[in-house]
Amino acid sequence: MMRPIRILLLLLTTPLVADAQTRVRIEGSRIKTEAELLDLIGGRLEHIRSDPASASRADDAAFLLRQIMLNDGYGDATVTSRIIGPREILLLVKEGSRLSLGDVAVRGVEGEDATRLAKIYATPASKDRPFASGDAPFREEDVEEGLGSIRQELNAMGHWGAEASVTSREIDPESGEVDLVIDVARGPIYQIGRPRIDSPDGRGVQRTTTTVAEFVGTPATTGNVNRMRAAVGEAFISRGYPDSEILMGRALDNQLFIPEFTINLGTRVRLERVEVEGLRRTNPNRVLRRLKPLEGDWYDEAAMNERLRQFLATGAFSSARVERDQGSSARRVAATLHFEEAPAKELTLGAGAGSYEGLIFRAAYTDRNLFGQLLGFSTGFEFSSRGALGETKITEPWLFGSDYSLSARIYALIYGREGYESIETGLETTLGRKFGDHYSIELLAGYSYLNVSADGLPRAELGPTSYTNPKLRFTQVLDYRDSPVLPKRGWH
Repeated sequence: MMRPIRILLLLLTTPLVADAQTRVRIEGSRIKTEAELLDLIGGRLEHIRSDPASASRADDAAFLLRQIMLNDGYGDATVTSRIIGPREILLLVKEGSRLSLGDVAVRGVEGEDATRLAKIYATPASKDRPFASGDAPFREEDVEEGLGSIRQELNAMGHWGAEASVTSREIDPESGEVDLVIDVARGPIYQIGRPRIDSPDGRGVQRTTTTVAEFVGTPATTGNVNRMRAAVGEAFISRGYPDSEILMGRALDNQLFIPEFTINLGTRVRLERVEVEGLRRTNPNRVLRRLKPLEGDWYDEAAMNERLRQFLATGAFSSARVERDQGSSARRVAATLHFEEAPAKELTLGAGAGSYEGLIFRAAYTDRNLFGQLLGFSTGFEFSSRGALGETKITEPWLFGSDYSLSARIYALIYGREGYESIETGLETTLGRKFGDHYSIELLAGYSYLNVSADGLPRAELGPTSYTNPKLRFTQVLDYRDSPVLPKRGWH
């Protein structure tokens, strides 16, 4: 009876031995604890822990730790390894001195610019470091990289002749902090000059010259240069050259940033037909109707991409992409749009409190693809200590396939204010359109009926207690923000 028991115990313990990991211990570190050093190494020791200890794996562990310590500012660090047992490796550390990046003073600029450039210089030393891992190290190889980052930032501001150099460094013998003084010579802001254009067959030269003309004489900041490059590219991909190759270099001459374009337009093609794939709930004709105006014209890839962004903005799709195929001839293409539909229906509940509203509860139902027609539908209620609101709204994003949007809203509001209560029911219709990238208009027409009753005020003070309220509102919007969701610059 004992023999089967021994076999059973062996089977039970064997997986535990196989799954055991080799332990890596670190000793000798004075400044950083073993846990902090292991945290700096991260997952690089996994291949060593997964197998039994050996001389080669111990050497690998020692090499990894020394590289990590060199990267952390320990320029004189040494690490030796020792095998303690089949599943244990000991790493013995001699740290030596550590250099850390101290104060960085940038001269030649003032105020926030100096602070920002100092942070930019410190970025190479600070990146990829675990949270709360101490001061950033000082490494000699980071000096030129940091200075290069400062030059790039000044170039982005239009100072293409900018220079930056370290003119002073002081090392605190006790703390090991290295304080730097960096002198910056920004130089003048360069202006965008007239372009130089090279086209093997001569095509595109005039169009490029015309497109760049609006940028000539403006500061050669990264934003202006990127917009100029994008404008030249869009000038051709929107006119039937989807495979055009446009390269832009630069030459600096007498405070001028001279763009140098090399243009190879390729074959100009027309859009023969549009097809869609991946639709299960959405009516394909709804999508094709929106794209129909593009068929038969020169293939406008910019307009096609804009249509895809509009489809994604409805919330009915999680992804959309376009694939071009050869049409009936070399000068015709067919476009296939591949969609992945997203869950369109949503039920939301919310609760809160306000100093005036009191307790608030909301419930709403949303369908971003009503009947598979890409119509936006929402209905819901809001209850508070002062009253209740119920509303239903439906939106047609492309009226008759056009760029106009139309929405209709019906609502009822019961509200108790100081001294009186009101009941309002109404209907609103909104027609809107966006022109280009920055300008949009909206026309709203509405009609409501109100019934007012006294709740403390004398009835003579209420005025009319039942009346209608027709309204008409026209709104214009100019939006030059870089993003309507998370803007960082521009105006609205």
